[in-house]
Amino acid sequence: MVLEKLMGLTDEEFMDSLMVASNIRKLGRMELLYTCVADLVSFLHRTGMDDLLGGMEHYYDPNDHNRVIYHSKSEDASDRIKQILADADKLLVECEGACDESSAYQLLVRVLKE
Repeated sequence: MVLEKLMGLTDEEFMDSLMVASNIRKLGRMELLYTCVADLVSFLHRTGMDDLLGGMEHYYDPNDHNRVIYHSKSEDASDRIKQILADADKLLVECEGACDESSAYQLLVRVLKE
C-alpha cells in the first residue's frame, strides 16, 4: 500500500506493474538461456561436430531467435523455457569432454548453475 501511494497508482495499476515486471524477468531468463544454447550449437556447427546436435539445428537458424523469444504467446513462455532447458541438458551430456574448453560450453554450464 505504501508503494502504491508513493507511486500514485491504483490497486489495478500496481498489480499490472508487478505482472509486467514478472514477465520481463521471465523473458529475460528465457533469452539468456536461449542465447547460451544457441552459442554452443553454433560452436558445434562451426567446428564440424553436427553429430552432437541431435535435432537442435534450428538454433543456428537466424530467424529462430525471434520466433522462439518474441513471436510466441506469453502463456507459452514456461513451456519454451522447459524446452530450452531440456535442450541445454541434452547438449551438456553430448558435449561433455569434447567441448570442455569452449567458452560457449563453459558459459552454458555457468548459466545453468546460477
